[in-house]
Amino acid sequence: MKIENQVCSLEQAKKLDELGVKYKDYQYAYVDFTTASGQEAVLCRPASHVEERQREWAWFMVGSHSEEITAEIDEDTVSADGGIYPAFTVAELGVMLPLNCDSIKDQTASKVIFWACNEGLTGDCNEVNGANEAEARAAMLIYLLENNLTTPEEVNTRLNKQ
Repeated sequence: MKIENQVCSLEQAKKLDELGVKYKDYQYAYVDFTTASGQEAVLCRPASHVEERQREWAWFMVGSHSEEITAEIDEDTVSADGGIYPAFTVAELGVMLPLNCDSIKDQTASKVIFWACNEGLTGDCNEVNGANEAEARAAMLIYLLENNLTTPEEVNTRLNKQ
């Protein structure tokens, strides 16, 4: 499975950052690079400390868009001077969500439906969906934060406990 299908989207990553979700030990991040053609966000994984000493760049690019940007780095026309947004994985998003959330894969529509209920799984429920599990979980977390059904502090506590 491609890593792009295992993390939230760039837009969701930016929104979660805006809503106050903070995490320093992320496995993947969207990094804004300035290229010859403008600003582009690329899915990356942080380099380890050993790798950083051996390389000038502190990011290893992953995903389908990375080859194009890597070529520009080799030509020294790129700088990683923009924003960094954690690309939360399915597992990280699962830890951040409260226990009253669940999901189901809709085989006919090729999407994941995620729902949260106010009181266990019997109260009023809200549904969101995404192209994959990570995007559905991120959409639900954004909904819960925007509607004050959980707080950034609660999310960050759950995430940093793991």
